[in-house]
Amino acid sequence: MNNKEKKLYKSLKKALDNGNYIIAEKLCLEILKNKPDDIFALYNYSCLLCIKGKMNEGKDIIKSILPSLKDSKLQYSLATLAKIYLENKDYDTAYKYLSQYNKNFPREPLFGLESNINAKLYKNQREYDKKQVINHIIKRHGYDPYAPSKFNKNINIPELFEEVTYKLTTTPRLTAFNPFFILANAKQGGDEYYGDLVNCGQSSGENCNYVKVVTNIFENNIITMFPVKEKRVPHQSFTIDYDKEEEKSSQIEKFYKKWGKR
Repeated sequence: MNNKEKKLYKSLKKALDNGNYIIAEKLCLEILKNKPDDIFALYNYSCLLCIKGKMNEGKDIIKSILPSLKDSKLQYSLATLAKIYLENKDYDTAYKYLSQYNKNFPREPLFGLESNINAKLYKNQREYDKKQVINHIIKRHGYDPYAPSKFNKNINIPELFEEVTYKLTTTPRLTAFNPFFILANAKQGGDEYYGDLVNCGQSSGENCNYVKVVTNIFENNIITMFPVKEKRVPHQSFTIDYDKEEEKSSQIEKFYKKWGKR
């Protein structure tokens, strides 16, 4: 490898580490122009295609280089293929790649991805109930005096829920599938995001400026949200356009009025 090639690889790695995917894609193509079979460039280019929404193109490249991959790149690639086929509703093929993953990496199971594939494959997934989720959030994080995280009284939780849902479904950076984070997302029961909202609530008695949002894995259906003090995954964050009204009746009062309890 000459000095120019070394510089290209170094620049590509730096661009990927910094999340500068536009530059990373250009560097991949520059490498592939001279070395079309370069596994490192092909693998990263396939991931970048997925991020741009060209998942089938990315999938085809990953499949073509799969026999040459090992260790972490094989691990990420098998999980990525399982996810893409899941999204394409080809559940049998998704399960095939998941099984291949489990055979090669038995100590690092993808609980969230596996449960989702099984639910689709065997048609035992519960229907999503938005109303039930909102009621759960209001009861758990709106009025429960023992909840570790609670929204402030001037937060209208149903309105906030709708605004967060809108942001999740219309912000390309959030909705894009990112293979570079596939393992972290696929291992947990849901995807997590963080919305910036100053003075939205309290956690363990301390003021919070962020809302943690958890959705069904690889979907935008919110399963819970609550105030937190810090962001755990800053790359999956967004600003919440929500105006708090001091005069607005609290969720507590609305709950008591509905259920007639004090």
